[in-house]
Amino acid sequence: MVYLFLKAYSNGHLKLNTTTLTFICNKFKISESTCRRSVRALIAMNWIGRNRNTGIYIINGFDVVRRIENIKRKQATWIRTQDLIQAKEFVICVAINNLIQNQITKKIRCAMDDRKKMGSYKSLRTDFYPISKESLKQIYGLSLTNASVFRRLAASTDWIVMKQNFEPIQRSYPKSLSVSNISLIRKAYDEHISKRIVIHKGIVSIQMPNLMKSNLLTKKRRMSI
Repeated sequence: MVYLFLKAYSNGHLKLNTTTLTFICNKFKISESTCRRSVRALIAMNWIGRNRNTGIYIINGFDVVRRIENIKRKQATWIRTQDLIQAKEFVICVAINNLIQNQITKKIRCAMDDRKKMGSYKSLRTDFYPISKESLKQIYGLSLTNASVFRRLAASTDWIVMKQNFEPIQRSYPKSLSVSNISLIRKAYDEHISKRIVIHKGIVSIQMPNLMKSNLLTKKRRMSI
């Protein structure tokens, strides 16, 4: 968050005086000690440097940070400077967008031989894709609790849209079936499925991974030498 702010509000060189620190603290509603701690962490990671003689801080560019972190992917995501206050939510949305992009890429590759099935990239881009808590846990090393919290945070923004996903069980059950009877139905399925069986709008269904759509704008950056 602090790095993105420094990058957006400078030409790569900045003097972090009291006025600048106060502005950052007020902008992100953080304490001065938190801001200074973030700056020290960025220096330790070599994302920013400091000229000891002049006291000027050098804000390394995105391509330099990529090389430092050994990031090969060239895809970049747009964020407006006024949205930097939601930097945490933005990073979470980018992580979810990456999973959506992977599904889009896989879908395109599977349909490369059939143009009618593949359709346009734009139509695939506007689709909803399943993003489960378990996939976030496995890929990003999160706990299930944090994965659930992060999905809700992402869905609270305009960058990600999330909706629940239920698959009706193709069996006939009485319309008067109550929630208390659901345990009897669950016994007919293995544990992996039984714990996801619910009554949704009066229909016995399996709760599937939530569907998510990304509204983030991305582009491929040309790496500088």
